[in-house]
Amino acid sequence: MAPRDRFVARAQASALARPTTVVFSHLTAGILHGLPLVGPLPERLDILVRGASGGRSEQGLLAHRSPDDDQPTEIEADVWATSLERTLIDVAATVPLFRSLPMLDAALRAKMTSTERLAQHLEGRSALRAPARVMRAVLAADGKSENAGESLSRARMIECGFAVPVLQKKLPVREGPTPRVDYFWPDVDLIGEFDGFIKYGRAGGEVDADALWKEKRREDALRAVGHGMVRWVWDEAWNAPTLTRLLVQAGVPRWMR
Repeated sequence: MAPRDRFVARAQASALARPTTVVFSHLTAGILHGLPLVGPLPERLDILVRGASGGRSEQGLLAHRSPDDDQPTEIEADVWATSLERTLIDVAATVPLFRSLPMLDAALRAKMTSTERLAQHLEGRSALRAPARVMRAVLAADGKSENAGESLSRARMIECGFAVPVLQKKLPVREGPTPRVDYFWPDVDLIGEFDGFIKYGRAGGEVDADALWKEKRREDALRAVGHGMVRWVWDEAWNAPTLTRLLVQAGVPRWMR
């Protein structure tokens, strides 16, 4: 099994083996809800413990205590997780933006929730760690982000003080269909593109030469009308100093240094 599938199976087995109902929370709940995870899987399964005290972490389980009530979701028979809104808020409160934003973006993109519902849930929490950080993540979330790599890249931009770009902007060219780009900074007429390998691959994993050629023609058409362009891949998005260097060299504006 793939690592993520093994993690889900481990959570399911843990729930079914316990004599009392367990409610998974935080990153574990996010994974069970089907949201993307950037970075390593949790070493322990996150569980919610009701009340300000009581309940302890055990081997393989990390207990999160909270006095706030929740209406958990039954993911499958006898496997429960915190509600989607609570899960997203808890994740935003406890992990860096580059891990929480891909989950938030994906939930908005799939219309599983809305910014308004997340803000409403946040207002109803009486005890929450780092509420300012949570609100920052909620306000930064955008369902127009098409995949976890694009969300990771935007989180890096925010963390490193770059101007937030327009997402999925359509830019007309002289001939052919109007391209839609991942990121656009209108003040400097600059396009940003996250190159996930899936864009240019076939089902068997080999490179799709036709897709690469079409992408080159698309980039040539955008440059021909005067747009600048900067591109990066997963490894560069993951490494904040590397992405920072690429964006600075391309002329992306920064509000903080």
